Amino acid sequence: MPAAAWWWRQSARRLWRRRRNFPSPPQDEANLYACNPYSDATRQAMDEQAKVMVDESYTRTLELLEGKKEELVKVAQLLMEKETINHDNIVDLIGARPFEGDKTYEGYIKNKFHGLKSRRKRRKASRRRRKRKRRRGGSVDGARHPI
Repeated sequence: MPAAAWWWRQSARRLWRRRRNFPSPPQDEANLYACNPYSDATRQAMDEQAKVMVDESYTRTLELLEGKKEELVKVAQLLMEKETINHDNIVDLIGARPFEGDKTYEGYIKNKFHGLKSRRKRRKASRRRRKRKRRRGGSVDGARHPI
């Protein structure tokens, strides 16, 4: 769904919550622009509400960036040095998150390197077993082939 359509639907939903007599937004997303379900005045109110939402988001984003300017500069400088950084680089640079993260993400970060190492160990062990079997005269699948 295009961004403009999303904002339009969101503004319609907000207006609908504020004014109970406001008609609900169209349910068919494919035909969002096929017909004009709202009057010009209603569309104008929806456009104004969408503008309010965009302005609020823009203001909040600016406040967040200005409040975290030091951290943003540190990350930018590290990116200029390394080009790519990962989670551990960011934690070392600006510290851990001030809030509890998603359990799935936290589990992934904790087990990422451990899982990678264990996969490598399993592959190496599998290769060693195959080499030993070949040296003893057996095939990998256990069947003996005539020479």
